[in-house]
Amino acid sequence: MSNAVTRRQEFEADRASVRAAGVPAATSAMREIPVVAAAWNFYFGRYVSYGWELGYAPDDVFGGFARLYAARSAELDEMREGQPDRATSRWDTHPSTAERIAAMRAASPGEHPADDRPAGDLLPGLAEASLALQREVVDVGSREVLSWPDFTAAAMTTMLQNRADRVFRAVAGDPGRRPRPARRARRAGGLRAGGRDAGDRGRRRGARGRDTVEAVLKQVGERAAVGQA
Repeated sequence: MSNAVTRRQEFEADRASVRAAGVPAATSAMREIPVVAAAWNFYFGRYVSYGWELGYAPDDVFGGFARLYAARSAELDEMREGQPDRATSRWDTHPSTAERIAAMRAASPGEHPADDRPAGDLLPGLAEASLALQREVVDVGSREVLSWPDFTAAAMTTMLQNRADRVFRAVAGDPGRRPRPARRARRAGGLRAGGRDAGDRGRRRGARGRDTVEAVLKQVGERAAVGQA
């Protein structure tokens, strides 16, 4: 019963948005919600979390998202062209996007002049407001807050160091481990046979290490671009 009431309230809110902005603007905003959600998840997972987990935080989280949103416009357009979700059930707190858009289009359109200005024009000082919002809602904890260029450099340096350490340990073996007596005997008996393959294994490990480092370096340019105006 509670979910049914919530769904009805959502339809009422949608009708209010149609009265305030018109059918085209209201339906466009509704279709944009899943696009924004997908873009934010991609942005945080690909550009923020790798440094976040290493103890760093960018000083302009929302500004970086705006730049990514603009840079990925072609990919986001493909998402906008997709059909909205039509699945719904009695347990959903919201009607499906397709149902809401259909209800909006069925509502009285009213008279609304076309306005193609970006929504950001409604909020003067948007960049300053986004920084103020970050201070209020983003809990960086004990992380070091850095500008985007410094954030990218510090995070990538730490990531490279951690991966290089793993590569070196894999190539050199763990000097702190001492073989058990039975293992010593097996190793002594197979020394000659194992020696023929040791060089090949070392070269393969070294190649994997180089591939790992090169893969990380290829990510630096793309991630650093998010911090550029």
